[in-house]
Amino acid sequence: MTLSLTNLRAVSGAYQFWVVGRDTLNLDVPAAASGTIMQFYLKYSLDANGDTIRDPVSGDPIRVTDSIEVSATPTNVYQGTDDTTMTSVRITLSTTDNAAAPNPATYHAVVVTLESSSGATAPSAARFLWRRIGVGGSGAMSFGNFGGSDVLNTASPRDYVFGGRGTGFGGVRGDEVSIDFTAMSRPPVGFFYRGFLRAVGNDNVQAAVIIDTLRAAYSTDSSLSRVSLYDADVNPVLPGIVNMQITKAQIRNCITGVNACQNTLALSGEKPFAPYPVFVLMLDPKGSSASVPWRSVTAGGDLPEYLK
Repeated sequence: MTLSLTNLRAVSGAYQFWVVGRDTLNLDVPAAASGTIMQFYLKYSLDANGDTIRDPVSGDPIRVTDSIEVSATPTNVYQGTDDTTMTSVRITLSTTDNAAAPNPATYHAVVVTLESSSGATAPSAARFLWRRIGVGGSGAMSFGNFGGSDVLNTASPRDYVFGGRGTGFGGVRGDEVSIDFTAMSRPPVGFFYRGFLRAVGNDNVQAAVIIDTLRAAYSTDSSLSRVSLYDADVNPVLPGIVNMQITKAQIRNCITGVNACQNTLALSGEKPFAPYPVFVLMLDPKGSSASVPWRSVTAGGDLPEYLK
């Protein structure tokens, strides 16, 4: 069985792979599924002299796909990557390569989990990618919260399939940047929202600045106002959470102290926000770096024109 996955960011813990079956009591029984791992990336196409080949019409450099072997030895641990040239990772689960590996054909589902450390002997609650291979066979995996194996259906009422929903409105006021959100999808277990400002067409470290992790909306009750929603994936009593929705939330930060603002943006100049005219809201795995806004954009927009 082959898993072709994208957007697995580098994490301090690890991603792990499992197959799930059921015992005689009809309870789920997960087993670690080990395989070889290959990463695919884009590189510049070069001519015989080592010069970059360019498109004859646009003049843009031509890039081609190449691969690198991450692990030739079967493993069920992968730590992801923040290399933006990487396009996908392929995990080949084979009992031929690994005699100790469970045979996927005898299980109902394949699951990818996010673990706080590598080498977990049982899957955590962060079962964020899955496919019910027993009834659905090959095809796209679902992203969200896996509801358990189901021997009759490709989908289960216990599943939570994440969808990027909600609306946002905000901008800059003096030394403050603030964006308010309503009716957002709650993150899958193991994930959280955070906001960045970044330069146009660039997502490297030098071209972005983190604003903050998503927080609850302002409230006159200080115990509820702007509380961190980092654990909105697992804590249903945080302000604004109703079932699988975050009703109201906010991303806000300042360069200097304004109305009890955090005051942690290290920007300066006459137009301090001008180098970063684009706001993006990211859905990131816990344990990922705050330095790079990668590909998991769920919302975004331009700052006011006068700032650019």
